Amino acid sequence: MLDTRDITDSKVVEKVRTVEQLSKDQYQRFVTERLQEETAPLFDTIQKNKLPLFSSPLATKEKSSDKLKIASQTSNCSLFSLLYVSCQVRDGDLGGFFKYGKLMSGTKTDLLSYLEKN
Repeated sequence: MLDTRDITDSKVVEKVRTVEQLSKDQYQRFVTERLQEETAPLFDTIQKNKLPLFSSPLATKEKSSDKLKIASQTSNCSLFSLLYVSCQVRDGDLGGFFKYGKLMSGTKTDLLSYLEKN
């Protein structure tokens, strides 16, 4: 979409390109099964197509883990900000506040080497 600069998933683009052929095939199947061969009842329901569309969760399902990571980091940042402001308002010890404030990134296996040294 041009106004929001969102890029559509390739699965959605492919479905949009083939939706006309899909509907023609579905119509031909309906006519063949119900009117020509009479193998299905005329008033039998037609199966719903579950197509990934622009705003559907199917189109953005792969990106949900990234969104969860960003949401977690945003939550941590806002919590840290609130703690910092409360420390300032209550005349807290900022040196003690930042004493354990060094954030480390990595995996659990990175901790093993640190724990073995100590």
